[in-house]
Amino acid sequence: MRQASAPQLLLLLALASVALRCQCSSIIDKSAGTIPASASGRLLTAAPAPARQGSTCTVVPGETTDACHSSCQACKDTPGTAADSRQCVCCKAAGWVPNPSTPAACRACPRGWIAQQGELQCNQCQPGYSTLQQGSTVCDACAAGYEGPTCAPCEPGSYSARGPASTAAVGCLPCPLGSSSSKVTATLADCKTADGQGIVSMLATVTLLSPCNASLAAALLPVVEHAVADAAGNNSDAEYDMAAGGCAMRVRAARRRASRPVQAGATEVTAAYSFNVLATSAAGLAPKPLQLELMQRLLGLKLPGFPRLLLVAVGCQGDPDASLLPNALWECSEATASGSSCLADGCAPGFSPSTPLLYASCVAGQWNKEKAAGRCLADCSGNPRGIKPANWNCSSTTVGGLCAATSCRAGFELRGPLQARCQARGWNVISGSCRPRPCFGLPSEAGAGLPWPGCNSSAPIPHNTTCIATCPNRTKRSSTGRAAVSTGVSAQCSFGQWLVTGTCAEAPPVVPAAPGVSWACSEAAPTASGSYCLGSCGQGSGALGGMLLAACSNGSYSISGECVFGSAITCSYPPSSQPGYNRSQCSSGRAGAGQLCVGQCAPGYAASGAITAFCQVTGGHIVQGSCTELPCPNPPNFAAGVAWPCSSGNTSSGTSCKGSCTLGYTGGIAASCKQGSWELVGSCEGPARCDNPPNSLPGFTWPSCATGTAAVQSTCTGSCAATFAASGPISARCNNKGVYEVTGQCSGAPT
Repeated sequence: MRQASAPQLLLLLALASVALRCQCSSIIDKSAGTIPASASGRLLTAAPAPARQGSTCTVVPGETTDACHSSCQACKDTPGTAADSRQCVCCKAAGWVPNPSTPAACRACPRGWIAQQGELQCNQCQPGYSTLQQGSTVCDACAAGYEGPTCAPCEPGSYSARGPASTAAVGCLPCPLGSSSSKVTATLADCKTADGQGIVSMLATVTLLSPCNASLAAALLPVVEHAVADAAGNNSDAEYDMAAGGCAMRVRAARRRASRPVQAGATEVTAAYSFNVLATSAAGLAPKPLQLELMQRLLGLKLPGFPRLLLVAVGCQGDPDASLLPNALWECSEATASGSSCLADGCAPGFSPSTPLLYASCVAGQWNKEKAAGRCLADCSGNPRGIKPANWNCSSTTVGGLCAATSCRAGFELRGPLQARCQARGWNVISGSCRPRPCFGLPSEAGAGLPWPGCNSSAPIPHNTTCIATCPNRTKRSSTGRAAVSTGVSAQCSFGQWLVTGTCAEAPPVVPAAPGVSWACSEAAPTASGSYCLGSCGQGSGALGGMLLAACSNGSYSISGECVFGSAITCSYPPSSQPGYNRSQCSSGRAGAGQLCVGQCAPGYAASGAITAFCQVTGGHIVQGSCTELPCPNPPNFAAGVAWPCSSGNTSSGTSCKGSCTLGYTGGIAASCKQGSWELVGSCEGPARCDNPPNSLPGFTWPSCATGTAAVQSTCTGSCAATFAASGPISARCNNKGVYEVTGQCSGAPT
């Protein structure tokens, strides 16, 4: 049995918050936000909290909790106190925010205000909307003066009380007892009679030892009317009206009475009848005097056609009905006095409490839903939906709990730790993302060496970026002379790959004129840009031999070589010993003058132009094109626990990048870029965890961490066994290397 009065509940709420210590560098923005309306006019969830002004808190190691993501949520505003000695406030429940004016305390958002977990202040609901209870995360009710389901304002002459924003909500009602109101969005307090009297509303209850009976409810109504008349007195200006409300029936363990014994396991049925009373202010009615007057009239009363009434003592019997706080676990006493409250023992499996304390209040003999605090929220099952590029491995996560994504799908890259928090209305991503992979380097499919103005190859090019290239002017012969032709090429970066549209195809140039040279190409068989045409020194030139090479580039030829007299000329293979060249066709032996060798770049190298070697009549090669080592994309990898200083862009081949292990990971790691690929040395092992219990020395007991493991920076509190004396508080902190550091000693000897 757990039971507390209203003042006791306030004390318990203050004690339930967690006091930490932090270092504050600036004061947070405490201004409250207002929730904007959605496109449909309905607003059900909180807007993001206003951004903090600078860094708010720096955690003191060993004095934080996982609920605050290893950091303070807010610091108590304590003028004149050193920054490193202020208290840190950490609110673990959604709907609760730090109260900086109270030491290490949290406060529930009042009705009409909401907050999500981790926010620094409550946010006011849109005008017309409210909440069903304090400490809420959803604007799920219409404010007084508005009617559901869209929370439209009441017209003049009508009023409404606060109620759920649903299709079943009570609408606006005419002002009662001849009263009226000229105000839009009026409440009952705005309804006034012609002589200025206000209207009061109250609930009278009768709890009897019998099942609910509609005929008995009708017979009780005149009794209530007489009680109201007597409570109002003889004031001629007083007006009042009443109507039968509902009847709540419950089965409870039978109570012993003097008139009869009670057998073990016997039960009895009680019925709580409610009556709605409206009166002008001149009647002077108040709930407690009216309830007392009604109880006096009912004691021993015998109504015609009914047995003598057995009146149940004013108060709430047993546990609240399941509909009051669904899925809450109660353990109330047999009778809870009016004005007192009962604390729930938590929520049923699969549900988590929205506030540190769940309780219900007894009002006039009935458990009152308006006075209940908190609710049991369903835990999140399975993986977060709607975050398609991420790979999750979640199972059942309690409200407020976290689940981390393991990786991103193909074409996406992980940015930071991707985490989602289970909230009252499902998953909410709080950090990280899966972003489309960028493209590295410029597209080469449309032609080597093509310029791409506007796209920078020295930095990653974002996904969905389109680059435009203009093909160089090229010429071709026509019947009227030379005509210029130009065309364009586009390339779009799509998930790290270039999608190229169009190519640059060069028109054949005019075959060069050289007397006595026989060319292998002609206008009938055009030479493409980047290709070559060979010419042989022959009859009419006076030469004994030799070859010419005409290289076609962007619509024109460039000629190398010459016709010579004398003996045959040869060139030795390979043409070049520079690294990165692959000349499998001409790796050894010799080539005759005018002979062309075509090569390529080795793996890990990028080609700039066609790779060729032309044997000149001088016995040396003309080498065209170059091979350069490819850079490495940053970072070297996305392994957990590693932070790389080379996190963006590219790293040149032949350079290194040294990473560092993040909190909870140990070791060392470095990466060397070689020809477009990273070579890793070392690793970061973790995350580190401490084995429970912290020690097995005589006298130490560790009830909160006896088995399993603990995360780094977590703290476990222990005690000393009987016959052992404690020297200081007994605690253990799991350090970054996964080893407990124990504070305090247990001295003595076991008996």
